[in-house]
Amino acid sequence: MAKFCKNFINDSQAATAVAPAPVDGIVMSLFDKYDTNNSGFLEKKEALRLLNDLLANKGQPPATYLELTSFSQLMTTTAMAFFQELKVPDS
Repeated sequence: MAKFCKNFINDSQAATAVAPAPVDGIVMSLFDKYDTNNSGFLEKKEALRLLNDLLANKGQPPATYLELTSFSQLMTTTAMAFFQELKVPDS
């Protein structure tokens, strides 16, 4: 999902040849902060660090790898269902 977001922002900027919106720069900066190995993906360890920083900011206890895995599976399922709904029916 993180790679999709990063690619979406990069593709949108290239296609429009317009200066990136401020939020795009913020998202890219945050992504780059957590993508410590510069792979273009947020691996589990990197995603867990991002999630735990968000939770700490809200005064919540850190998440475990199991919680991250459960969340990731839920998001994957939700995203797949969302994009399936967008699919154009065959004529």
